[in-house]
Formats: sequence, structure tokens, C-alpha cells
Amino acid sequence: MRLFAVSAALAAIFLFLPFPSSAENPPSYAVWAKPQPDQRTTLHYAAKNGGKWDEPKELAVASGRHFTPVIAADRKGAVWMVWTEQKEDENILRYAVLRGGKTETGRVLRNGGEKERSYAPAILIDPQDVPWIAWSGVTGGQMADIFISSWLGGGWNEPMRAHAANQTPDITPILGLGKGKDPLWVSWFGINKEQGLYVRYLAELRGGKWTASGEPSSAEDAAAFISKRSKVEPFPEQAGQWLTGAFFAGLDWEIQSVSEQFVSFQQTGGGK
Repeated sequence: MRLFAVSAALAAIFLFLPFPSSAENPPSYAVWAKPQPDQRTTLHYAAKNGGKWDEPKELAVASGRHFTPVIAADRKGAVWMVWTEQKEDENILRYAVLRGGKTETGRVLRNGGEKERSYAPAILIDPQDVPWIAWSGVTGGQMADIFISSWLGGGWNEPMRAHAANQTPDITPILGLGKGKDPLWVSWFGINKEQGLYVRYLAELRGGKWTASGEPSSAEDAAAFISKRSKVEPFPEQAGQWLTGAFFAGLDWEIQSVSEQFVSFQQTGGGK
């Protein structure tokens, strides 16, 4: 059930960093999609406090096929999740925010009449506690591009494309938060036309615009690129059998949330 597998070289174990539980430093989280009868899935999540995973909870969403969830928590205790729901003719980007004992859910994108095809979300919380998300989306019958949006009070901002228009697929984004005046960056995979192979691209948010940063690098360096910004820990045993999932590492780390797009289930002791 995995979407957009780039290559075997991208397989690495889940990347994770333990974090203490406090208002300023939220606990670590995991989220996963669990298989159910009739090809349905349910979404579950758990926090890690005091070195132990809490009892998992199920996210209240409509019955359906929910995949590739990612998760993050802000300094005020709100927990954010984004995932895709597969329908017969659409792939819908959805979100949930848990705060104050209440759960809010909805679509990320406005329904503009075109069938939605969104995939592989990523998430990050910036220093102002604003959630940012990135995903691979197909619009206007074109190849997939990388889009980014941030939360604006009661909804998501109009998406921005992270790169110039092209005629090749752009997939599996990673969001990161570096240092400096414009620290937000996004990395993803796209086709090198000359070699016909996937390479990794990087863009930074500068003055409100996404700008390419450096030369593309090989897809094989993805695991090393992420591991320099995160650390390894097995997926929680309480998850049992799961299909897709992600970890929230913590707010002090450059890559806060790592999804299963860059992992091997078999190496973590869980999954398929």
C-alpha cells in the first residue's frame, strides 16, 4: 500500500529523537494507519512520556481508506495530523488538530471542481507555532509537483509550489527548519532528465518565496541526509500491524516529523 516508492536505496529505519514532556517541549508522537476489513484503514496515534509509549488512541474520522499520516505537536499542546484519504476517483488531503479536549478535522484544499490527487504529506511546526505542510499533488492534468501551505487561523493558506514548473514528477517531500533569517526548507525527489533517475532537490523559503538551494544530489544520500538531522528508535510495539505511519521527533530538531516514505517496515519490527 506504499505510495511513490522511489528506490530501495531510500529504505532506512524510522528516524526518531526522544523528547521530554512539557508545554515548551511537547512529547514525542507516533501515528499510523491500521488495516481493517473491506480494505478500510483506521488512524491511531500515541505519545511517549517518561520513556514509555502511552496507550494508543484512535483518531475519530469517517470510515474509509486513510494512508500516509504525519504528526506534530506545538508548544501550546495542540497535536496536528495530516494524511490522504483514497477514494475511487480522488486522493484527498485531510487534517486533524487536537486541542483543548476537542478534535477538528477537514480538507486542506478547497474544492475547486477538479478531482484532487494529493500524496505523501510532510509537516513541521515553526518557531511561531505555525504548522506548515508539504505534499506532492497533481493539478491540471500535469505531472506531480511539490506544494506547501501554512495554517492561517481558521484554515490553510493558498498553496505555493516549491519549484519552477516542469514536466517530470516531483514526489515525497521532507520539511526542515534550519537556522538563520529564513530557516524553512523543503527537500523532495524529482527526475534528472539527462540520467533518467530520481535525484534529491532542495528549496528554501526566502522573503516569502521558495528558491532552489544548491545542486541536486543523488537519491541514495536520502538516509544520510535525514540521519544527520534525526536519530533512530524502533516504532512502538503497541502499533501492532500497520501500513503507513510517521514519528514526531520534537521541536528542537531540524526534521521534526519523518514519514514511512523513507523507511523499511521490516527493519523496525512492525508493519507488514
